[in-house]
Amino acid sequence: MRGTDVRIFVNNLDISGDTAEVGIETTTEEYESATLTSTIADYAPGINSGQITVNGYVNGVVAGFENALQSALAASGNIVMAVLDFQNLPAPTFVAEDAHENSLAWSMPVDGLITLDGAFKGRRGLKRGKMLEYKTTRSATGAGSAMQLADALSTMNGKGYVVLHSVSGSQATPITVKIQSSANGVSGWTDEASFSFSDVGAQGVAITAPVGEYFNLNVTSLGGATSAIFSWVVSLDGLT
Repeated sequence: MRGTDVRIFVNNLDISGDTAEVGIETTTEEYESATLTSTIADYAPGINSGQITVNGYVNGVVAGFENALQSALAASGNIVMAVLDFQNLPAPTFVAEDAHENSLAWSMPVDGLITLDGAFKGRRGLKRGKMLEYKTTRSATGAGSAMQLADALSTMNGKGYVVLHSVSGSQATPITVKIQSSANGVSGWTDEASFSFSDVGAQGVAITAPVGEYFNLNVTSLGGATSAIFSWVVSLDGLT
């Protein structure tokens, strides 16, 4: 996989076109756990944490890379996604939920070029999931294509994430969608997570015990819009 096969979302905004480098870092704290009878240093794993770093270029300050990073500085509630090998779905995706940007560094190395480096940390840690559809346009309500998430079990819990990238036409009421699961990908579709969008953005909703390893995104209302573009991710504990 090449770096050009990576995509980075900050909420609904795809900042890949202005990003030169993406970094994904996960760490686990260590605590000393030696006892009076220990003969070597003992350690126990602690709390997990992670961050997504982005290095890129300033290309306008109205609604692009700089605005996305500046708006997220010390602001909570962002969902940041790093999508690996986005052309081969399901694609491994790292999600920083309830994320804030904890650093922002400007640099002007040469005339006419401004670089901007930032780092996002999620207040709920860094989750790994699979993107099942990437920027799919939906112009009608109903179920989407069945996507297989191999080895997903009904004993697993996790979270579903939906990104509403853009809307065409006049949206009068919320756009609503559901992530559903099925044991065979054909019938028995069961609602796992419901989402309601009054505007573009990204949301995460808990998934508990899916009925099978097939998933789809069912659009239940376009809210009067003619079409909308979605990406969505399923993250289940214990599934790699």
